[in-house]
Amino acid sequence: GMNARIFCLSTFAFHWMEFMNPAVTDCVGTQLCSLKVGELVSVAIACGVALLCNILPTPSLAVWKARTKARETTQCLVNVWMDAARADYRQEQMVADLKKMKAALETLDGYMLHSYYEFGLIRSVRNIREFLSRLKRTLNESTDRLLCTWNTCFGAAHDEMMTRLWPQVRDVIVDASKLLIHCTEIACGGKVLDHDTLPAAEVPTGIFERTVLADRNHLSFVVRSFAIMLLAFVAGFCGHSKTMLTYDAGTAAAAALMLRKAIGSSGPRNFGRLRGAVIGTIFGHVVFSMAGWCSWWGYLTSGLAIFSWVATSMFNHADPSDVTGGMEARAAGLLSAYFASNGIMEQCTTEVFTVNDVMGKSYFMIINSLAAVFLVFAVDTVLAPETAAHLATNAYSRAIKVITEVVSDLLKPTVLEIRPHTGELAIRMRKAGLLGRQAEAEPRLWRNPWRGLLFGDAMISATNMRVTLSGMEHSSVEGGRLGGGKADKMRAFTKLQSFAQVRKVVVEMLEHVEDLLDSALSQETGEVMHALGNPQLRRDFNGEFAAAVKGFVAEVNRMPEISQERGAVNSLELDMAGQVSMILCCTWALVAEASQLQRCL
Repeated sequence: GMNARIFCLSTFAFHWMEFMNPAVTDCVGTQLCSLKVGELVSVAIACGVALLCNILPTPSLAVWKARTKARETTQCLVNVWMDAARADYRQEQMVADLKKMKAALETLDGYMLHSYYEFGLIRSVRNIREFLSRLKRTLNESTDRLLCTWNTCFGAAHDEMMTRLWPQVRDVIVDASKLLIHCTEIACGGKVLDHDTLPAAEVPTGIFERTVLADRNHLSFVVRSFAIMLLAFVAGFCGHSKTMLTYDAGTAAAAALMLRKAIGSSGPRNFGRLRGAVIGTIFGHVVFSMAGWCSWWGYLTSGLAIFSWVATSMFNHADPSDVTGGMEARAAGLLSAYFASNGIMEQCTTEVFTVNDVMGKSYFMIINSLAAVFLVFAVDTVLAPETAAHLATNAYSRAIKVITEVVSDLLKPTVLEIRPHTGELAIRMRKAGLLGRQAEAEPRLWRNPWRGLLFGDAMISATNMRVTLSGMEHSSVEGGRLGGGKADKMRAFTKLQSFAQVRKVVVEMLEHVEDLLDSALSQETGEVMHALGNPQLRRDFNGEFAAAVKGFVAEVNRMPEISQERGAVNSLELDMAGQVSMILCCTWALVAEASQLQRCL
């Protein structure tokens, strides 16, 4: 993770500076310079203690937590299935339950990642991770399709129909629930029961992923980090008068602790880090000067002080909520623990320290931290490709563009192959949401305030569109399972001349909202909004779509397939009228969501 890279660079900076220092004379021939055996032993002991904390007194393994979370998530979906068929189950309650399930699935991702570092070399654990990955994908698809269906089905007609169909629906849900629970137990066990077979899991082709290495944001992070570390090392190597020591790696080590991949909001985060470094440095040196005696009570007091301070600082660093102070407190927590530990963990002494002695020790560390913050801020300002607001707007626009392209392909009769896009869209939208939160915190200076409320509404609309798109994709393929190609009946009714007008209105509506939102979020000056001059604002998309649907329904009802299949099929998934109705409901939901977003704009 990021913390591993940070402490690796921080440690490297000290050894590199020691190698460059001509005053160090313990380099003989080809031997390593200043090989710190004690340092390696200390790191090994610290790693061992960290592992013991997860094992004693009760083992807390990520693979066990992943199994428990998978069973809980499956049971949550089963409960939603059972409740959704009730006439008194409200849409708001179902959405709230499914949001809890989505949060549980994100937690499952973290447990699966950590289980790889615990026992990733054991084959049984690898099998469990692969099966749980398939299970998570299935649960995500089921959640999306359930949301898509009920976004268009709630109402008086739904209540009346569920009352009449409840006995049959209950039988289907009970059987499906038993099958899902059985599959969950297979995934948690890491092996197939009763000679069942599962498709091969998706595995990476190698340890290097070119798309990640060549990503623009990743390359920007590499260039910025290299520039920061190089400038910080040069500053510590040269020093300045008596203000900064020469051959001092403190500035480079502090700069390594402040590296980050995020682009926006550098000001508040860097000032929070500076605050953590200063407070931690002063606290560590003050505690050492008061309790750093070579006596039992000195050891006890220092131990209690470092334990309480590090525990409190790491709690602030790991707290995901804003209770402890938000982003600035989280940025300061790690540095506060690091610098306080350095100050307290010194060789005990019998010397009496004065205030000047304490501040003398703290001075150079504070100067190094201040220089590191300045270098990080300057490099981020110069080399950052774009502001967080621009990145968030571009990320959201790309997600909406993907939705528009996928909808166009689904409704186009000449496109025969359909591949799932909901997973890709979820990743794009998660990235846009993170950039939007960074845009909220970045200094706007002469620019207009970031339209956070508008961006939040846009994210909600995009999420609903993604869920609707999931239902459209599964309804358009042969057999309802992705990978089978577009269904013949889907191609038949999308070839109708009247359906071309339906597709044209939907695609143009999505393109209009995309351009409108991009114009509204990109404008950062105080003049009149450029989006207000868009002539498409006067266009009645809802009226055009309703007229197009009316003409399409009249034409599709004249198709012989519709009359021939009435009562001839035993499943709605095979009924052409049912398939047409599902596609129309989904496209209508897309238009309604786009209209709602236009009203917000």
